[in-house]
Amino acid sequence: MRFLERVSPAYQEVILPLCKWKILSTDELRKLSEYKNGRHAFYKIVRKLENYCLVDSYIDVWTNEKFIYLTDDGINALGDECDFSTVNRVTRFHDALAIKISRQISQHPYCYKVVPDYQIIKEVKKNLKHLPDAIITFNNHRFFSISLEIELTQKSRKRVEEIFEYHLTNRVADKILYLFNKESVFEAYKEVQSIMRSDGYQGMENLILVYCPELTKRGFNILEQEIEVGYRREKFKEYLNYEMSLA
Repeated sequence: MRFLERVSPAYQEVILPLCKWKILSTDELRKLSEYKNGRHAFYKIVRKLENYCLVDSYIDVWTNEKFIYLTDDGINALGDECDFSTVNRVTRFHDALAIKISRQISQHPYCYKVVPDYQIIKEVKKNLKHLPDAIITFNNHRFFSISLEIELTQKSRKRVEEIFEYHLTNRVADKILYLFNKESVFEAYKEVQSIMRSDGYQGMENLILVYCPELTKRGFNILEQEIEVGYRREKFKEYLNYEMSLA
C-alpha cells in the first residue's frame, strides 16, 4: 500500500474500512478501524483528513449522524486497496443508508458475505443493467442469498415493471428485498407486483416488499423489522432463521 502523502501514515488505518464499506458514520468508522484513543481524538483526525481533502462528509438530518467517505484523492492515496469511484453527492444519503442496512444484516449469525453494489460486477463476473444495493449471502449447510433494494422515491409504473422483470429474469439472488420508508411508494410497488402476478409473471413470490416507516431513523434495525412473506408475518431475523432451517 502506498503511504498517505499528506498526513501521518498512521492515519491510514483509520480510513481503511472505507475501502470495504465506502461510506460510514463516524461511530462505525471508529469501531471498524479499532481506534484505541478517545472519541475527541478520533474526530480531530477526521477533521484533519477532511482539511487535506482525503475524505468528505455530510450530516444526516434525520439522525444527526456524520458520514465519512473517501474523495478521489483519498482513493488514490490508498492505491490498490480501493477499486471504486468516490461517492456521488446526489446519492450519498441513499448509499449511506444501503451500507448501514447491509451492515445490520451482516450481524445475523448465518450471514456469510455482503457484496455492496460497487463490488457486484466483479463478484458475479457478468454485466448487469440494473445493480441491487447489495447481495447478501447466508450459509447453514446451504447457501441462500438476498438482493437488497432501498427505495426512497417514486418511480413510474413502467419503470417498476421493468425493474421487477429484470430482477426475475437476471436473478443474482434467491430473493429480492425491497425496503420503503414512504407508504405511497410501497403501495405503488405492491400494486405493480399484484398486477404482474395476475398477468402470469413467474417468481413474483421472490419479491419481498416491506414498508419501514422508521427506515431512516437512528434506532431502526432491519433484523427486528416485521415482514410479511406468504401467509407468515414475522421479524426479518426470524424469516432468515426459517430459511436457514431448511438446510
